[in-house]
Amino acid sequence: MSELFSGRPASRHAGQSPMVPLQGLRLGLQSAGAPEQTAQRRRQPKQAGSNRIRGGRAMSRHFTRTTYQGTTATILAGFDRQLQEFFLSVTEGVHTPGPICHMQQCGCQANLIYDSMLEPKLDWKDINTLLEKLIGLEVKIPQSLIDALYFDQCFNSGNRHMEHFMDAEPRHLPT
Repeated sequence: MSELFSGRPASRHAGQSPMVPLQGLRLGLQSAGAPEQTAQRRRQPKQAGSNRIRGGRAMSRHFTRTTYQGTTATILAGFDRQLQEFFLSVTEGVHTPGPICHMQQCGCQANLIYDSMLEPKLDWKDINTLLEKLIGLEVKIPQSLIDALYFDQCFNSGNRHMEHFMDAEPRHLPT
């Protein structure tokens, strides 16, 4: 290794930049293990049912409570990194956000007001589609939720879980 990089800058010749010759350098990263072990580690399949990609969750989730036609409703919206699309679910009642939100314990959709999966032909890559749906449902949401969704898309964030309030700062939820 010492003949490849001596730690001293190469001498400058007229019109040349100070570069160190790197003959024999392999492209790519090498691990401390044997090449066969490294190849086996890289080829391990993703666990079935796992929604993790590159160390984080695949979707951001943002919760808020609002009213819909005089009843309390819970809004779940977020950004799916794998699909590069927003999603929206509005359900009747108050649901406690947590690491895994069980919005309907019985498995039925009796309390579902709206779900973006019911309209797959809409352009869910555009935040305006989500906002138009919320306006159509005549529900009020905090500005912090809109801002957070926009930033999730801009920064390709998929592991933010937050609860938003009309009159208070949003809070991060455990993942």
